[in-house]
Formats: sequence, C-alpha cells, structure tokens
Amino acid sequence: MPVQPIPRERADQLLADAGTAYDRLAGTMYAIDAHPAVLLLRGGTVTGVTRRRRDALEPRITVLWAHFSAVGDLLEAARGVRGRRGRLGDDDLVELTALLREPVIPLDADGLPADGTGRPVHERVCLVDMLPRLTTEADALLAELSTVDAAAAALATALAPLSDELGRIRSTATDLGEPGLVAGPAAAYEALRDEILSDPLGAAPDGTPPASVTDRITALRTELHSVRAAVEQLDALRAGYPAERARLTDLLATVAEAETAAGGAYRVVAEKIADPGLPAAPASAGPLGSRFDELDRLHATRSWRRLGAAARGLERDITEARTRAAELRAAADGLLARRDELRGRLDAYRAKAARLGLLEDTDLARRHTAAQTLLYTAPCDLPAATRAVFAYQQALSAPREAT
Repeated sequence: MPVQPIPRERADQLLADAGTAYDRLAGTMYAIDAHPAVLLLRGGTVTGVTRRRRDALEPRITVLWAHFSAVGDLLEAARGVRGRRGRLGDDDLVELTALLREPVIPLDADGLPADGTGRPVHERVCLVDMLPRLTTEADALLAELSTVDAAAAALATALAPLSDELGRIRSTATDLGEPGLVAGPAAAYEALRDEILSDPLGAAPDGTPPASVTDRITALRTELHSVRAAVEQLDALRAGYPAERARLTDLLATVAEAETAAGGAYRVVAEKIADPGLPAAPASAGPLGSRFDELDRLHATRSWRRLGAAARGLERDITEARTRAAELRAAADGLLARRDELRGRLDAYRAKAARLGLLEDTDLARRHTAAQTLLYTAPCDLPAATRAVFAYQQALSAPREAT
C-alpha cells in the first residue's frame, strides 16, 4: 500500500534530518575506510583471534558500504524532487514521501541490497528508518576497529624501545664488521614482533600487553643489553687500543716484578733449605709479552672481535701469572718462616729445661744438640729438623723418677 503523503513542512524537515544523518554517516564511513586497523587487517597476514575478528568484520563492512550507497542514491533522488520548485506540488509531495517513507530498499536474508541481484527479498526498509540502523552499525564497527588498533598500538609501543636499541646496536656492530654479534637477538626480536603484531587482539586483548608478552620483551631487552655491552667494548677498543695496550703492558710489568721477587726467594731457599719441594720458579712474563704481537696484528687487520677476546685472555693470564708468582714467593718464604719458627720453639723448650734443672740431662742434651745442628746447618733438612724438635719436646715432657 502506498504511503500517504506527509505535510510539506514535515517533508522538508525529514529531508533535512536525513541529509544531516547521511553526512554524519559519511564521515564515519570514511573514518572506517581510512582506519589504521582496516589497513592492518587488509594489508598484513593476521592470525588467531585477530584473523577471526577480521573474518567477522569484513562482511559487515561490505554490507555497510552497500547500504550506504543505496541510501545515498535515495537521498540524491529525494533532493532532486525537492529541488524542482520552491513549493512542492501534490505530485512532487507524493514522490518525495515515497522516497523518504516508503520501504523501497530491498534486502536479502544477509542484509545486503537485493535489487538486481536475483536473490530473494527478505525485507524492505525506507530511507528514514535505514539511516539510524546504518549509523548504529557504523559506530559499532568503528569501535571494534578501534579496539584492534589500540591493541596493535600498545604492542608497537612496547616493541619500539627494542627496535630502536636493536637498530643502534646493529649499526655499530656493522660498522665494526661484526654484524653476527646482533644476529641472535635480531632474529628473536623479529620472531616476537611478527608473532604478536600478526595477532594483536590475541597478544593484548584489553589493549595492554600481558605478562606473557612483557616477560619476553624483558628477556630480550636483557639479551640486547648484554650484546650492547660487548659491542660497546669492541668500539671502545677500536678507539682506544693504544691506551689499552699501554695498560696491559703496565700490568705485565707487575708480573715481571712478582716473578723477580719469587725468583729471589727461591734462590735464598735453595741455599738454606734442603730439597724444598717447590714447583719450578715462575717465568711467564716473557711468553705473555710475546702475545702483544698478535694483538697488534689483529688491530692492524681491524679484527675487533678477535682482538677483544685476545686482549681479555691476555689480561686474564697476566692476572693469573701475577697471582701465581705471589703464591710461590709466599710458599718459599713460608719454608724459611717454618725454619725460624722451629728455632724459636727449640729455644723455648731449652729455656723450659733450664727452669726444670734439666740442662745436664744427658738424653735431653743429646736431643737438643741433634735438633740444633739440623736447624742451623745450611741447607736445612726441614722435615728431619721438625722431627728432632718434636722428639726433644716429647722427651722434655716425659715423666721422670724423683731423686
């Protein structure tokens, strides 16, 4: 049944309202079309939750554009009728009313325009009723797209510091000729980035990256910091090799000093202690010094990574050699200190014998003479002297019959 004509003032108001609603809808439609989330969903390979959301949104957006086109055609036709003359005639009013209020937009069961498609018509809707429905749907779609964009933006923000840091480290490492230093963390970053940005709704469903994502970012940041430290160390070595070489040379001089002191202690012990049982005297300074030639060669060939490893290894070995020389000197000095300790103990036991009136005791006198001879003979048989002092102490402490 045809729709009854509406009053002229009412028709003008409905047409104006429809125009306002259409213009607002047009703004929302173009916001949807240019939305970053649409570009993400259309342009990238999305997975998981985001892919399922895309599969649900794409048909709705297609339907919305079809409806938008249909109501646009109707509105243009209505404006054409209204623009024929200043005051609408009865026939014009009937035509305008039909365009505004008559259910002339055929929709199929999927909500798509069915005009000229051959698909069965499920319902018919008029222009003024269709516009609010489209506005509601457009607003809903825009909100869902904004949810996708918020998740993607949150993830991109979380990844940005890693990306920047990786770029800086890679640039320096490449300049050093050591891009391989960054290969591991770079691959890990790219895998993480591709995984979470392909499914932002799965990785950050409420717009905030969860612990499962932030923990991986933190672990990767820690790895990058370690790589950065290594790269910065090589860069510093490249710029400051002369100073580093001089520092290692000074450090090596302390080894020579320590080994000279140990050698002196060894010579004294060899004169004063029989068969001291010490390891061979340290002599590492010369071989360690010859390794500077390799450092210079690596520096000349700009082999920064190998130079860094060689410099660290040399410093470690120099430090160990200095410690070893100090330990051997202490061991040698310890033998002399042990001899002096035994001499002191023997003197103390002799004084005790005097207090006890036992200086004339034949057995004690014999034992004292034996111990004293061992301790004051060069070289000293330290194990035998130790046994002799102990024997004297035991004899002194033995019970005696009263006279």
